[in-house]
Amino acid sequence: MIRATALSHSHWRHARDFPRSSHGVRGKWPGRSPEITISPTEGPHMVDEALFPRRINGDLVQVQRCLVPARTVLTGREIRLEPLDPLRHTPALYQAGHGSEAARSSWDFLPWGPFPAEQAMASQMQDFAAALDRVFYAFCDPVTGRAMGMAIYLDIQPKAGVIEIGSIWFAPDIARTRRATESLFLSATR
Repeated sequence: MIRATALSHSHWRHARDFPRSSHGVRGKWPGRSPEITISPTEGPHMVDEALFPRRINGDLVQVQRCLVPARTVLTGREIRLEPLDPLRHTPALYQAGHGSEAARSSWDFLPWGPFPAEQAMASQMQDFAAALDRVFYAFCDPVTGRAMGMAIYLDIQPKAGVIEIGSIWFAPDIARTRRATESLFLSATR
């Protein structure tokens, strides 16, 4: 049986670089995985091999129980996360998310939006703010207070120490900026 590492076509010509085992068969190239085992009768097939061996033992995982996050303001240098207030945040969120074609396309990967009118968005925001199993935040400018995006804490499981940050939406003005990064950082470090 011959063992060889899975390589791209251009690397096969360098097979001479494979180390030889004690019985003269070229073996695994160090640091490469997975391996292909070539048998004259069965043909090539993959051999599953761990790149970094991990210690496996019977130790129990210690889960730190947590609390459901309070609806409080989180302040950073560039951005402030405020619990969603439909009356205060909807006008700015609607303007930021519907002012241009690029703004309308920023909703493409969310299950809601763009909205046909500001009132439709306000109704959706009221439903979001009233949810007991999720915590909705608006990303706001710390100086002007203008809302520029939002995210949700969901799948909150305090006993298991689990929470998910999802439905993240940034207006085009802050997408791919320090403000967007800090928004996620504040959400994650809470």
